[in-house]
Amino acid sequence: ERGFNRDTAYISCFNEPAKWLTTEETCTYTNAVVAAMQGDFKVVYGNDEFNMLDWNYLGQNCTAEVMAVHHLSSVGNWDDSYKFFQNIKDCATIAATYGKEILGSECGSWFVDYNTTLGHAVNLDIMRECKKYNYLGCLIVLPDTGIGAHGNWGLLGYRIWDDSFTHIVSGSVEKYNEFIEFIKLEGQQEVIKVYGIELNLVKPNCHNEETRAVQQVMLDEGYDLGVWGADSWYGEVTEAAIRKWQTDNELRVDGIVGSQTWNWIIGNMDTGAKRFAQLLA
Repeated sequence: ERGFNRDTAYISCFNEPAKWLTTEETCTYTNAVVAAMQGDFKVVYGNDEFNMLDWNYLGQNCTAEVMAVHHLSSVGNWDDSYKFFQNIKDCATIAATYGKEILGSECGSWFVDYNTTLGHAVNLDIMRECKKYNYLGCLIVLPDTGIGAHGNWGLLGYRIWDDSFTHIVSGSVEKYNEFIEFIKLEGQQEVIKVYGIELNLVKPNCHNEETRAVQQVMLDEGYDLGVWGADSWYGEVTEAAIRKWQTDNELRVDGIVGSQTWNWIIGNMDTGAKRFAQLLA
């Protein structure tokens, strides 16, 4: 979500384990997954509401590196959406006590409609609070992921995961390896060197100065980036603009600004490398 860099892939064992398992059983299962991963990915543990597990026990005994918490229903109630907001800070303290990183894996204004001024404000405040206490990320759960979600949440700046992601992991265990490859592809952060300049890859969901510079190039060339403009966030509007720009300039159309597109931008634009260096400054 807005305010967080997404450059690492994580694996979660399950969702809300306390519905079926004790804290001890959750820990045992998670540790088995960590062993099976053999260091290929960071595994998150917990992945439940703040009041459902013994987080100190997990911190002491779980070998996973990342504590994942649902700041959803556990940050408020029907009378006061902010009643237990302190939980966000408290969870960060618990994670730090045991040398763990922390992720807000399911967050949102559970007791207030997101479409209302208050509901949207709660979501933004959860994100800010997670950012304040060094969470790796803050994933906002959207109650509707249909056409309405793109029309409403997309305009508010939320990233919408559609069915194309769900289909990757549905069906059978044979899809597991395909899922892992998807995580590797989406999670990697590449740095490439073009004309002696080290540049981050610009791709969907990333947030960096290179993205802002590319967006400014798009705006300079007359491409529409909607209400956000050059805000350094690579979302659906930016992807559409980059794909059209790549098509118009006969480049490989993949929505990713990698070596080929970077070389074209810096080597072929009228303003050239000097202008681009100014954008990145």
